[in-house]
Amino acid sequence: MDSIDESRYIFILGITQRSGTNFLINLFADNKNVKLSKHPGEDFIVYSGDYLLQHFNSLTSKWNDSWGGMEKATRIEQYKKEIRQAILKYLSPDELKKNEFCITKTPSAKNISKFFKLFPNSQLVVLIRNGKDVVESCVNGFDWSYYQAMKNYKENANYIKAFMQEHKDNPNFILVKFEDLVSKREETLKALFSNLTIDDEYYNYTTDIPIYGSSFIKVKGKITWEPQLPKKDFNPLERSKDWSFYRRLQYKLICGNVHKSLGYK
Repeated sequence: MDSIDESRYIFILGITQRSGTNFLINLFADNKNVKLSKHPGEDFIVYSGDYLLQHFNSLTSKWNDSWGGMEKATRIEQYKKEIRQAILKYLSPDELKKNEFCITKTPSAKNISKFFKLFPNSQLVVLIRNGKDVVESCVNGFDWSYYQAMKNYKENANYIKAFMQEHKDNPNFILVKFEDLVSKREETLKALFSNLTIDDEYYNYTTDIPIYGSSFIKVKGKITWEPQLPKKDFNPLERSKDWSFYRRLQYKLICGNVHKSLGYK
């Protein structure tokens, strides 16, 4: 297998479901230099990354340096590279041309701490969103209880919080707020493309991006994955505006600390 340029593979990890990963990846897809992963939907590769690392450790623990020609440390790195590149090859829609990037996504931060152990040369975009709006969207879209949605948000936010502390200076890690994509799209995308070294020369920043899978745009009472153009009153930044005092207090008690740690008031 020919070696591939791992730096041209971009992983989007959303803080949870309903964080806007469909919106972000479709903004990327409007750039002619970005190719969507051929894996349909969400890949969940990093989500299950702990099993892959367990495999590496279990397998290579049986290798012995005394075997002729082994050079264990070198063999381990070679084996990891072959597996890593096979995964990226699987995701790639075809052979990437010069200046093209492949992008894939997962709406979960589980095992984000393992990302650079799995893909040390690839790029990571982490998408966060106001927890109140995520919770309301999960309740409305998935029929979760508020408690379940809040606990899920808190768990994933803590994964990201720890990751940020460890990798804040890593140039291959970029944090993006959903709210910035909505309220100042051009500024946010230009910075994102620049940091990822993606050429945006012919990108149209004013194009209306269809909405996929919104919990507040339903067809016959169900979430639709068919593209829908939002109506004028569609506002994804005000999902929780009608919360009662009790609901806000519940959120503060469960998610208050992580909410602030991610830069939300």
